[in-house]
Amino acid sequence: MQFIINFLTVLNFLAWIVFDVICWVLTGKTLGWIGIIGFIAFCIAWCISGEATLATRDYFRKTIWQRFTTKLKWANTATVVVMFLLLWLFYLLDWCGMKEFIDITIQG
Repeated sequence: MQFIINFLTVLNFLAWIVFDVICWVLTGKTLGWIGIIGFIAFCIAWCISGEATLATRDYFRKTIWQRFTTKLKWANTATVVVMFLLLWLFYLLDWCGMKEFIDITIQG
C-alpha cells in the first residue's frame, strides 16, 4: 500500500510540474508565474496538511489510504484556490499583461 501511495504522490507532484510547463509554453509569463506560485503553494500545503487537517485520533481510526486522500484533497484544493486568487489579482493589477491576455482570449 505504501508503494501505491508514494507512486500517486510522485504522480501528483509531476502533474503540477507538467501543468506549469504547459502554462509557460503556451502563454509565457502570463500564466507561467501563476503556475509556479501555485506549485509552491502545493508544496507548502502538502507539508503542513498532515498537521492541519488530521487530528490525532485520525491516525488510530482512519486507514493510511483515508489519511493520504485527506492530505491530497487539502493540498490540491489549496493550490487551486491560490491560483484562482492570483489570477484575479493579476487581472485587477494588470500584472504580466493579464488584461490583454484575457481580452484577446475571450474575443478571439
